[in-house]
Amino acid sequence: SPYLGGALKSDGGEVLSAKDTVAFWANANECSSPKEEKLPVRADDGTSVIQTVYGSCTGAETILYSIEGGGHAWPPHEGEFPRIAGKSSKNLDATKVIWEFFKTKSGYRSVQGFSTVKVSTNSSRLPQGETEIAADEKGHVVVAWMDGSPAYQARMTLRAAYSNDGGDTFAPDRQVNQDLILGDPTMAMDTNGTVYLGALRKDSRFTYRDLAMVLFRSYDFGATWSTPVVINDNDIFNDRDWITVDGKNRIHAVYSPRLSLPDGNFDRPVYYQRSEDSGNTFL
Repeated sequence: SPYLGGALKSDGGEVLSAKDTVAFWANANECSSPKEEKLPVRADDGTSVIQTVYGSCTGAETILYSIEGGGHAWPPHEGEFPRIAGKSSKNLDATKVIWEFFKTKSGYRSVQGFSTVKVSTNSSRLPQGETEIAADEKGHVVVAWMDGSPAYQARMTLRAAYSNDGGDTFAPDRQVNQDLILGDPTMAMDTNGTVYLGALRKDSRFTYRDLAMVLFRSYDFGATWSTPVVINDNDIFNDRDWITVDGKNRIHAVYSPRLSLPDGNFDRPVYYQRSEDSGNTFL
């Protein structure tokens, strides 16, 4: 959302500004008036950081970090398209700031003895993201993610790793399919332990004009994956894929194609399909 708020493109409605959003939560948390402070400049990159702290909250602590001169990026890392999204800032480590905030809360202290486990041990040097996870009460945990990003269109793929001990250790991650360009994973598990991994299959190597929604299945908790079943392939840009499984093991899928309009905007209708035979066919 835009920092200053306002109307979104493609009839996305209007959103509050960042300051108005934080003020809403500060009011909900019964905080006192905010205090602004400009943090020390650590890197001369044309950006600076303003920290706004709402004190004396009876609810959750409320803090806003604003980056003056920054763009749509995750500081301190550069974005994939800086010409479009703007610059990042070396004056703030967003991940570290968020972690330092949450690790002092009571929910973290209850699991303080658990150490973080790195799952992506065999991934390429391309960016990893779009993570998905499924787990059961017997200690099976399956994690999938996109290896690569739109900046590396021809090399995007999905990788997955699994754990049989509740997430304490993971087997080396593996590519889900070596022949297909894949992205945007979505995952669910049924009551029999079958893991379903939905994805967008990119049928045009260097453009985004043809994305099909497909489904992989694993019968061994993520160790191996089946050939994909096509949920929808209508030769257009499908997006926003998602799957879930209900208590009767029916698979429900949604997706949203991006349709060009004459005025240059896009329409994004939402479509639903389901499978009542474990993903063999979709209605």
